[in-house]
Amino acid sequence: MHQPTEGALRRILVQDPSDFAALNNSGAVLLSRGAVTDAALLLSRAVAVAPLRAEPWACLANVAARVSNWSGAVAAARRAAILLPADPDVHALLGEAWAAIERFGDAARTLRHAVALAPDNDTVRWRLGLALLEENRLAEAMAQLVPTLVSGAASSTLLEQAGIAFYNKGLMQQAQDFFDLALGTDPTHVTAAWYKMTSLLPQVARSQDEIDRQRAAYGAALGDMERLCAENPDVAATLARAPLPLPFYLPYQGQLDRDLQQRLGRLWCRVMASHPAAPTYLKPRPRRHRKTRIGIVSGFFRLHSNWKIPIKGWLDGLDRQRFALFGYYTDGRIDDHTGAAAKQFDRFVQGPLDLSEWIARIVADRLDLLLFPEIGMDPTTGRLAGLRLAPVQCASWGHPQTSGMPTIDYFLSSDLMEGDNAQAHYSEELVRLPNLSLCYHPDHLAEIESVERGDLGLADDAVLYWCCQNLSKYLPRHDDVFPRIAQQVPEAKFLFLDDPAKREGNGVFRARLHDAFARHGLDWRRHCLFLPRLSQPRFLGVTRLADVFLDAIGWSGCNSVLDALAFGLPVVTLPGAFMRGRHAAAILRQLGFTDGIAMDEPDYVDRAVRLGQSPALRRDWRDHIAQRRERLFGDAAPVRALADFFEHAVTLARQDWLADAG
Repeated sequence: MHQPTEGALRRILVQDPSDFAALNNSGAVLLSRGAVTDAALLLSRAVAVAPLRAEPWACLANVAARVSNWSGAVAAARRAAILLPADPDVHALLGEAWAAIERFGDAARTLRHAVALAPDNDTVRWRLGLALLEENRLAEAMAQLVPTLVSGAASSTLLEQAGIAFYNKGLMQQAQDFFDLALGTDPTHVTAAWYKMTSLLPQVARSQDEIDRQRAAYGAALGDMERLCAENPDVAATLARAPLPLPFYLPYQGQLDRDLQQRLGRLWCRVMASHPAAPTYLKPRPRRHRKTRIGIVSGFFRLHSNWKIPIKGWLDGLDRQRFALFGYYTDGRIDDHTGAAAKQFDRFVQGPLDLSEWIARIVADRLDLLLFPEIGMDPTTGRLAGLRLAPVQCASWGHPQTSGMPTIDYFLSSDLMEGDNAQAHYSEELVRLPNLSLCYHPDHLAEIESVERGDLGLADDAVLYWCCQNLSKYLPRHDDVFPRIAQQVPEAKFLFLDDPAKREGNGVFRARLHDAFARHGLDWRRHCLFLPRLSQPRFLGVTRLADVFLDAIGWSGCNSVLDALAFGLPVVTLPGAFMRGRHAAAILRQLGFTDGIAMDEPDYVDRAVRLGQSPALRRDWRDHIAQRRERLFGDAAPVRALADFFEHAVTLARQDWLADAG
């Protein structure tokens, strides 16, 4: 029997607007043509006419999935699955929708049912494997993925998806294997090549030799990508459309990264310039006694280190008589801090949005200056930073690394945290704001959980060294400081944090500790305790419980150091060569109590040992800190300097443009 033509369906609906078959079939036709809005209208009418018919619910689920409305896809697919319990396609779609909203347990359960209904459907089996991987069920995940690999049915796209899933779980070797398989299936799959390049940088290095090898491999892969984009403009256009990450782990290697970052930055800006929505050059607007228009792009307008430092203090202190503020929140997660942030702006836009929509919104606001408090942590922020969206664009030290991008004019940093030759570390013009460059308020410390030693299985006489930094910050060449301290403080307990996003890295770091302690004739398990991921209140509770804050050498703590000092906790630090290794030293100088700043590694160990051996010395340091800690709170000088810089930079850009135009 022939299906009615589209024209016939329209004629039927004119005569009978409630004809179910015409509504359902017309909606399906429109969906197949990509007219999702019109399809959704007709299919919604179809389910209103016949709510117990499964077909329009299934189509509505596909409509929602097409526009990434995954909550809507879940709702519609659940109705269809109830009405069609034996249809594998409906259950597969429901499983995909569950996974998209990160309900991976529900996704795995639903996709198991779909696999049982269609055991030969490799795509569904593959999606089940990815859902199980997100549940950290690695063996079960591989049991689903391997048969599809063996059959050769996995496309380069599916292989890349698996690589990204392993990448996001911190399993870099497996990720690289899948990216290699994707490229073996399709050598032109350039997004897999980009991910492979970024995955070469280890999250937690096994040794200095590995750092050197992987850094060289990354540089070579970057060179390959530069040549590929230069030879084929279509490559850049393909990369521009994908939500690709920037290499995150390069600055964790403790070396000068400016040259590599400039190469990457030039390439990245060339890629982003090929995006269909990339704007042309924006000229400065003439000044007509109006407020300076400042935009801030961030993925962290919520309780996060980037919100606490530096964004919140800057927003609180900027004069609204001088500035109109525009906030662009690229993430979808919200909490109480999100609402507080939104109230600080004249306009606040929250995503997630398509990149083209972000570009249109930002350009339409006709900003004078656009600030990226961090570049490198949030993919959308990184993509926007590669475009010229305002006449003046700045980065700051939420991720303390030069962007290398020609689209970023200034890097806003801290005078106390930078060394004498710091400009050599940046491609941008370095702006050294006074003191710590931030206005810190310890309001969040009120949300603290009481933690006792017994809660952590610790003896009353244990000396607790709080080592709470991201494991990537601990470089292999400094591993021996821990056993050297433990040799002289037998009761020492080093409290580290497991990172659920670094499954591979957690094991690597444990192996390094095993080797370091063994070199000194000690058992690392007697002195090292790894705590699971902590809520913010519990993290603060452990901070208050600790005896000594032992800063990471090479990449210092900042938020955690300020919080520790607010509780009076003694801090030991060794300043590094770069800004990212000098946070704690700068904070102690601002405090006016510098006894915790070591001159070299032996001095670092000595100061940590003396504190561990002497409760009286710890009490003395706590008293000194308590007498001075108000110096760390509410510093208005950096915000005043920031405001003056904003107006100066905007005026300078306007003058330069007028001079060029003349």
